[in-house]
Amino acid sequence: MAVLPMGSPLERMRHAMDLGSRLTVDDITGHGRGRGRRGLPKPTAVALAHVQLRQSILSERLKPGEWLRQEELAGRLSVSRMPIREALRLLSEEGLVELSPHRGARVAPLSLEELEEIYGARMGLEGLVARYAAARIDGPVLESLRLALPRLTALSLAGDVEPYLAEDRRFVEACYAVSGRPRLCRQIGALRERAERYLRLVFKLGTGFQWVDYSYRLFQACAAHDPDAAEAAAQGALRWTLSQATPLFEGEDAAGLSGAPALRGR
Repeated sequence: MAVLPMGSPLERMRHAMDLGSRLTVDDITGHGRGRGRRGLPKPTAVALAHVQLRQSILSERLKPGEWLRQEELAGRLSVSRMPIREALRLLSEEGLVELSPHRGARVAPLSLEELEEIYGARMGLEGLVARYAAARIDGPVLESLRLALPRLTALSLAGDVEPYLAEDRRFVEACYAVSGRPRLCRQIGALRERAERYLRLVFKLGTGFQWVDYSYRLFQACAAHDPDAAEAAAQGALRWTLSQATPLFEGEDAAGLSGAPALRGR
């Protein structure tokens, strides 16, 4: 768990999001008299609205292109419209919400431009961190990765997208954590969080088993302490996902990505 910096609750929240921390509402809501779960002052209504809306967008409970009505959101989150308005502004700065002067706010649609930017950045960072991890990994971590592989396989074959993505995230984070590069790992975590809207698209295509193959390759490279092979495995998985997702933004498929509820897939 990341330790939030001192300052206002909103500043702590924004800093945590910049670091890619996977905070939940329970992590920041109060569990005592005016204190949060981490022993910090209770967060503001803006901070709570921000994290709840952000989670809803990234998990696609709020769909790409969906219009966001302030009154409806305020009622759903039991706050006034002012915190909702400020939370939407913060989300627009992150690129997760689009603000229109005369129409309001909507969830940012998926786009080829964002996809390419996310995966271009991930390939550079994850290739580097995989190299460090392969050189430093030890027996206990390798054993935990080995035990995770059958779980990944089973979840992929079952088509359970959310459990699979969570297990895959834990697998990669455990591997990268031994790299000794925490700042890079935080950046990777933030990018992975943004990427999951696209990962769901590819998973729904029914080709998610290919990811498990790359997980095995990464494990084998780390077990052999082979930085070159680890870099190739990490980047290969990302290139494959990008190759699968890109055609979804071309031709007839692209219309559904602009905001239609039914999307084709990881």
